[in-house]
Amino acid sequence: MKPRTHYLLVGLCLSSLSLPLCGRAATLWTGPLMTYTQPAPDPTFPTNQDILTAHVSLTRGNPVGGGSGGMFNGITETAFTKLVSPADTEWAIGELTNYATLIYSDWTSASGGNPVHNYPGQQLVVHLISDNIYLSLKYTDLPAGPGFTYNRSTPPGASNAPPTVAITSPKRSPLLPNVPTVAESGFPGYDMDTWIGTFVPRATPPAALKVLHEATVEALKSPAVRERIEAQAGNIIGAGPGELDALVAQDIKRYSKIVRERGIKPE
Repeated sequence: MKPRTHYLLVGLCLSSLSLPLCGRAATLWTGPLMTYTQPAPDPTFPTNQDILTAHVSLTRGNPVGGGSGGMFNGITETAFTKLVSPADTEWAIGELTNYATLIYSDWTSASGGNPVHNYPGQQLVVHLISDNIYLSLKYTDLPAGPGFTYNRSTPPGASNAPPTVAITSPKRSPLLPNVPTVAESGFPGYDMDTWIGTFVPRATPPAALKVLHEATVEALKSPAVRERIEAQAGNIIGAGPGELDALVAQDIKRYSKIVRERGIKPE
C-alpha cells in the first residue's frame, strides 16, 4: 500500500508573546521548591540556564573582570549588563506572600550593589515581567567566581517527580517551553519524533482522495480537535500525500541503518 496523509499546518505567532500583557492577572509560583545548580559556566548551552518561561532563563557566565559575572537572561541577553540584567525581570527582598507590597528593582540594585555578598541566604521574590509571574528564590551559593545554586518555587500544581530533561523532537514543545531539545543539549541533529498519518489503499480513486483530504483538513480546523491534539503535546502540521511518502521513505532508511548496524533480528 502506498501511504497517504492529510494534515493542517498550524502557524505559531511567536512574536505576539513579546507584546505587553496589559491587564493580565499575576501568577504566583507556589509549587514545591526545586534546587538549580549551574552545571558549567557556559551560558550558550541551554543546560547551563535555568529556563523559566519562553521569555526568561537565568544564567551566569565566567567572570573575566570586575562586574562581569552577574546573572543575565539567556534568552534575550548574551552577557551581564549592570543595572539592567537579567532583562525582563525585577527583584525584591521579601516573602512571596507579600509580593504585591515589595519594592522591586534590578538584580544588582536589589542586593544593595553587592549580590555576591548580600544574596546568599536571603529570601527573594523575582518578578518575570512579560509573563507577570512571581516566584520565590533563595541563593545557597553565589561565589565571586563562576556558577551559582539557588532554591526556587515552581508553578502551582508542580510535583517533585523527576523532571523532563530534554525533548526528542527537533523543536521544543509548546507545553514544555522551558525544556530544551536533545539537539540543544549537545547532540546536534538528534531527531526522534513520532507522527500519525492517514493511509488509504493504492487504488483509491483521486476523487475519493480529494474528498478525504478536504474533510480531514476541515476537521483539523475545529477548535475542539486542535485542543485535544495539542493537549497531548501534538503539533498539527500541514502536508499532503507526497510529503508523507517522503517521510515514510526517510524513516525506513534511518531505521534500516540502525537495524543493520546493531545486528537487530526479529524474535
